[in-house]
Amino acid sequence: MMDEKTFKTYYIPDYLKKYFDYEKIEHIKNGKKIIFEYAVFKDSFFEKGFSEFEEKALLTLKNAGIDDIVNNLDEVSARVLSSDFKELKETVEIISLMTGLTIKSVKQSIELEFLSSRAPEMKAALKNEFFDYKAMDGFKYNENLKGRVRIIPDSPIFGICSSNIPALPHLSIMRSFMTKNCIILKTSSGEPLFTPLYMRIFEEINSPLKDCALVICYKSDFTELTEKLIERSNIVIAYGGVSAEKFLAPKVLWPKKLIMHAHKLGFGIIGGGMYEGKNSEAAKKLIEAVAFDTVTFEQRACLAPHVYFYNEKNNAPVNEFIDELLSELEKMELKFPLPALAAEEIFSRKNFIDGLYFSMENVQILETVSKKSAVICASVGEFPVSCLNRTLFVVPYKGEKEILNIITPLKKYLQNVSLNVSAYEENFWLEKIGALGVSRICRAGKMPVPTMMWHHDGRCCLNELVKYCDYEENL
Repeated sequence: MMDEKTFKTYYIPDYLKKYFDYEKIEHIKNGKKIIFEYAVFKDSFFEKGFSEFEEKALLTLKNAGIDDIVNNLDEVSARVLSSDFKELKETVEIISLMTGLTIKSVKQSIELEFLSSRAPEMKAALKNEFFDYKAMDGFKYNENLKGRVRIIPDSPIFGICSSNIPALPHLSIMRSFMTKNCIILKTSSGEPLFTPLYMRIFEEINSPLKDCALVICYKSDFTELTEKLIERSNIVIAYGGVSAEKFLAPKVLWPKKLIMHAHKLGFGIIGGGMYEGKNSEAAKKLIEAVAFDTVTFEQRACLAPHVYFYNEKNNAPVNEFIDELLSELEKMELKFPLPALAAEEIFSRKNFIDGLYFSMENVQILETVSKKSAVICASVGEFPVSCLNRTLFVVPYKGEKEILNIITPLKKYLQNVSLNVSAYEENFWLEKIGALGVSRICRAGKMPVPTMMWHHDGRCCLNELVKYCDYEENL
């Protein structure tokens, strides 16, 4: 029976298990009992185990060719995407209970993450960031240098994960392995199951990479443990909010490196002439794309739109656009059922929507029949931050300056923009948005599905994890 099975919240290579104790804790979710087993560090891990992990993992990675590493990662991705993976099916059911996301949404999240985690995408990302990704295997000639270059891992890495997108933590492991780094990953207590399962597949296929990562789950208020792991690491990758950033920034000091993926905001722009009316095939595709952006990940990702700005010039009336969008959201509710929100989340969402009538002028709130998806049409002077879970603002505008006045004060927090404008407007918006620090611009319908080559938060995701050694042999 599902409620009697014990689910492991950790992955520990066999040679390190002697450094841990184990405890089981019961959780009740929606009336179902779930038993989680947690691993607990012994003092001996920090006395001897960490060094043993670092030494063995780095030797394993050094001896592995980068193509072999990519092929192993690809084999694991294929296993996750296969239809006969029984253990994944069980894990998805528990993730659904833990996060409130429906089983179908969890499956979609995992699929979207891993469709872009295949060998061609990995090799493209390596080639995009490194002059020659084979330089991970040894010195390679660089024509610009007139000498040879070696790319060197900057291990060990300590990763801190969030639970907003199922399967997202695998990115930290995958990027670490692609740069021949070992990693200790702390998962979120809100979703601690997928990443250990991901690592167990490396065991299943007998990949040497099984010895190069350790996955652990513990409460975030165990700050002493976090500080110990920071102390022993060269790089810290962290997903989290403002409080996490405030905690980590003063603790990860040079020469250590903090790669912080904090809260960011996404939005979309629909320029003049881009929505002709409901009878247009192009308009229909645009509506479907905007709905997909809104529903995927339930807007819980930094990629998701909080608002779509809608040009009133040379477009169908904004109310027609919203009516069609609501109709498409109704269809999406059937295709991808809504998440099971906790009572306090339901109250908070309702309170947020009701409160808009008192905090905004010229606001119009339209909901689907279920009242679980909403489109809010408003004239605003500030960026409207959504309460998420299929609640999208549509803000009409007449001139570009209106949008720039709204988004410029938030340039520190902008991340992903869906840009849907004419060729005449495109260069203007590319220059303006790019100057504000936005790290990704795409079309509607592509917001949730970046490629591995995306510079997340404007960074080179792989280059940040390595160092270089240049041999100027011909100078």
